[in-house]
Amino acid sequence: MTLRRSDGQSLVLFALVLVLLVGISALVVDVGLKYSTERRYQAIADAAALAGAQELQPANRSTPVTSAMQEAARVAALDAIRDELMPGVAATCTDWSSCELPGGQYTVSILTPSPVCVDCAPERAVQVTITEPRHSNSFAGVFGQSTWALSRTSVAGLSFGKSYTIVALRPPQPNGSSGMYDVRDLRLTGGTNVYVHDGDVGSNSNMVYEDVSGNTRLHLTTGYRMYYFDPYNAPEWTPPAPADPPGSRIGTLIKDPGYVIPAAPTTVPGSLVTDEAAGSPCGLAAATLLADPGYAPYIPVSAATVPDMAKITCLAPGYFATDPFSGRYSSLSSDVVILLNDAAGHGLFWFGGGLKVQSSLIGGFVAGQPGVALVVPQAAELNVNTSGGGSRPTALMLNAGAAANGGAEASPAIDFAGTRIVTNTDPAIAMTLMVTRDPACVVSGGTPTLCDDRSNDAIKIAGQSRIYLAGVQFMPSDSSTINSSAATGYIGQIWTWTLKYSGGVSLTQQGVAAEGPGRIRIDTACSPGDATCR
Repeated sequence: MTLRRSDGQSLVLFALVLVLLVGISALVVDVGLKYSTERRYQAIADAAALAGAQELQPANRSTPVTSAMQEAARVAALDAIRDELMPGVAATCTDWSSCELPGGQYTVSILTPSPVCVDCAPERAVQVTITEPRHSNSFAGVFGQSTWALSRTSVAGLSFGKSYTIVALRPPQPNGSSGMYDVRDLRLTGGTNVYVHDGDVGSNSNMVYEDVSGNTRLHLTTGYRMYYFDPYNAPEWTPPAPADPPGSRIGTLIKDPGYVIPAAPTTVPGSLVTDEAAGSPCGLAAATLLADPGYAPYIPVSAATVPDMAKITCLAPGYFATDPFSGRYSSLSSDVVILLNDAAGHGLFWFGGGLKVQSSLIGGFVAGQPGVALVVPQAAELNVNTSGGGSRPTALMLNAGAAANGGAEASPAIDFAGTRIVTNTDPAIAMTLMVTRDPACVVSGGTPTLCDDRSNDAIKIAGQSRIYLAGVQFMPSDSSTINSSAATGYIGQIWTWTLKYSGGVSLTQQGVAAEGPGRIRIDTACSPGDATCR
């Protein structure tokens, strides 16, 4: 028997394995060089985007971006790229979406407004993409990969701290068994216009204009935005397109700000004021209102300068276990209900059984003096239907002070422990209307499945009236409605579960302006290799 030698086979196998190992090692070298080069391009893109965004920083938040600012941003970004990739070489672009640099090795895209933006204002952001279409490989050509296309993108923009004036807290909610979600927690309809001055609007779901007339709109001051969480839909308030006001999707739910609602002062009973003589607290309040041109149109008179006390009812602060007008809702003869402060200046009205009035409701009418604060439990109802049955127009005016006549508002209400009823923020803001929290309707990480928000309708403002609600209206789990054809209306900050404006109301809502310069930073819109950024 003849034995075959295996030396030659081993040599061939060794040669094949050696070639494979060298090829893999070479590929590793090229891959490592690729990642190193991409990191360099990312750093250059970041620096260029930041340089461009610096040119879009305004004197204040409401300063509009001009075409000259945009051109300066693009040029600054291009200069930063040129200084790193080809220092000393002149470079200009006519097509900013695809600009080939001298020598043909690199192509850049510099876009402002930025097509994508997560936590910045797109009009104040710059998106920079650096591409090397034919990056030469040293060894990968063995595997048919002589060149690779390398590209890196960065977005830098100006981010302002959100300054909310209106917030609807309800997250997207399952809509029956359809597998769909109800995402409309902020709704405007019926030719309603809401003008938000110096503040953002936020929704944990989405906003919708429910009529197609085109006469319904939310108006924001330049530089402020409509922030919405809805992960399923684009802005629901279009048309028009693009969204008006501008909208930005947020990645996390807006939480209850934790404002403290005063506890019920059950040991201090509130009351109807029965003494309505001319020199009594109720009579003096009526005379004060009648003497103020901002309130006089709403005060009934028995003579030219004499309030008609038969048509005026006053309430003293404290805890009302039941609605003080229960059983009189349909027959209440008063044209005006006045909320009084007591002799110590306390102004907390805690309506444990709710409150329903069909007349003017006025409180906190002295400028700079402690005003009033109204609280109702979530299971009750504050229903102010100022339709009016008398000869005078009607009003819902709380803590307006002398602002109804061009002066200052009332100062924050004082509870029965002598504490101001304000937000726990800096600056602290007076709180006017409050609804207690529903423990089943709390914003956490997802949909509160036990929350029956169909029953949460404590705040109902309707009728034809003048509205002035100063400070903060805080109803964190309430489905609030403002259905009024008020000729004029003013409301401060609103936090609620859902909110609907209807009836052709025209309201101004005043935010706490955040006019600071903001922060320029790299935005999270473009992660490495994100195709949406190219």
